[in-house]
Amino acid sequence: MALVEYKHEKAKTQHSSHPTYQAMIDLGNRAQVPVFGARYKDDFSSWQIVALNGCAKQWLPERVTFTEREWVTFLYRIRGYELPAEVFGAEEAI
Repeated sequence: MALVEYKHEKAKTQHSSHPTYQAMIDLGNRAQVPVFGARYKDDFSSWQIVALNGCAKQWLPERVTFTEREWVTFLYRIRGYELPAEVFGAEEAI
């Protein structure tokens, strides 16, 4: 499990000191789950991810840019699962 704040790439930039992020970070710390900030491109081709609490930094020590597939795979991995082939399988068949 993780908490993720999703923002479109054109959305106003917010810093981790913003009250919304502080509330999420506090909740994540209390629940002992990672908290991430995610900014995605209009076409979902890339996702810029930043860890917002210590638990998240164990997974991603630095800001990273993922493809959609990499981001979804990462989310499955956090939960202890492998990405099912059918999640992206239809896309590969095209």
